[in-house]
Amino acid sequence: MTVQVGSPGYRSMDDRLAEWRRASLLRQRRLGDLARIDDPDYHGRNLAVRPGTVIRVDSFLGTINTDDAETAYAPPDRVEAGGYRFRREDPAHPSLAKLRSSFALDEVAGSGDDLTRVNRLRVWLKGRWPHELPFTNPPYDGLVILERAARGETFICMHYSVALVHCCAALGIDARVVNIHRGVADDYPFGEEGAAGVDEHVTTEAFSRELQRWVMVDPDFDCTFELRGEPLSAWDIHRAHLAGERIASVKGPGAAAYESFGEDFYDTKLVSFYAHVSLLMRNDFLSDPDGPVPVLHLVDESTPPILWYAGEDMRLRRDVLGPLCVAKPYTDRTPLLTDGNLESAWASDDTEQEHWVEVALSEETPVERVVLHWPEWRSRLRTSAAYRIDGLVEGSWRPLADARSNPERPWTVHELEPTALTAFRVVQQPGGGSSDYPNRLWLSQVECQ
Repeated sequence: MTVQVGSPGYRSMDDRLAEWRRASLLRQRRLGDLARIDDPDYHGRNLAVRPGTVIRVDSFLGTINTDDAETAYAPPDRVEAGGYRFRREDPAHPSLAKLRSSFALDEVAGSGDDLTRVNRLRVWLKGRWPHELPFTNPPYDGLVILERAARGETFICMHYSVALVHCCAALGIDARVVNIHRGVADDYPFGEEGAAGVDEHVTTEAFSRELQRWVMVDPDFDCTFELRGEPLSAWDIHRAHLAGERIASVKGPGAAAYESFGEDFYDTKLVSFYAHVSLLMRNDFLSDPDGPVPVLHLVDESTPPILWYAGEDMRLRRDVLGPLCVAKPYTDRTPLLTDGNLESAWASDDTEQEHWVEVALSEETPVERVVLHWPEWRSRLRTSAAYRIDGLVEGSWRPLADARSNPERPWTVHELEPTALTAFRVVQQPGGGSSDYPNRLWLSQVECQ
């Protein structure tokens, strides 16, 4: 049986008021007031966060691992992976027009082929500000970044990359943000990624219509790379480095800022960052400033798959410099469905198949209620319309509940006959998601009581 929102015994008005106050104080950073809130301890009655519980999922929207480099490096309108097609910014977006005119980008880029013009933009961008941590994080908007830099603010590699992508888009040239990792690790102290050998860098690839290929153009380190005179993509650099090829860096004047790193930094250590190459699968940050950003990570015989940002749905997050965060080795397990933070969410990929979440409990436990929390995005709740809940009873999976035509709501409560379970799972049928995303199972939290 499914109980409607506001059903007796779940999320009383006092509970909901306390939850609303807590979220409001967090947004205002009023942590002292937050400590005085009498907030219900949902973890205390939520079996899915107890020690020993294991959460498994079928896939991640934010993480796409593939060995299909040919499709990843197809022309922009044909790049596709994980049921998701590379999304390009609308060239008519007013911010791009303003960016083009305000900073005289036609004059900066000059005439010539795409790659020549992009490299002129690269050199110009590096001269706009020094690489230093920003005081606050701007949105993914090249116009905002350049306007703030003109007032004396500083930014880092990700902001150089976003700004270059938007400068290219303003001139009708396709470009995308690329994240590279020197390594990955299961765990490391936050802020000490470099010491752990898992540090990262953000760069850019632009699509040359003349060459009909993507080329890596690094606006922060002000360089490109070549092999036997041919410009390389990020994945070309990866493959050439693995093969022991001698890759040549082509540096602009901005590279002088990094002379203290040593003469061989560009051709040795910087190249080593291309051990892992991840491509952001959209550049329409202006049209969609908060939407999830699937990341395509390329794998080969020397490169294992990775998991982006602990498996969450990869919405743009300014508090962590966007979604760009050091990745971890791939696992089909994620804690974010049950971390108690309803601002986080997990989403499956967008393929037309069954999608599922499985909660394995630490011991056989009587369960009489399962609650599914649906994420809010673009002022809509992404409630799945058709799914079922199965329970593992004495070693066999049995159906416990079946939802059909489930209406949009913040959560759905399933009251069950009390049953001793060792695990339960939510299985969404193909096409059973929300109306806008029928092939995506999207959840904020799973509770069982």
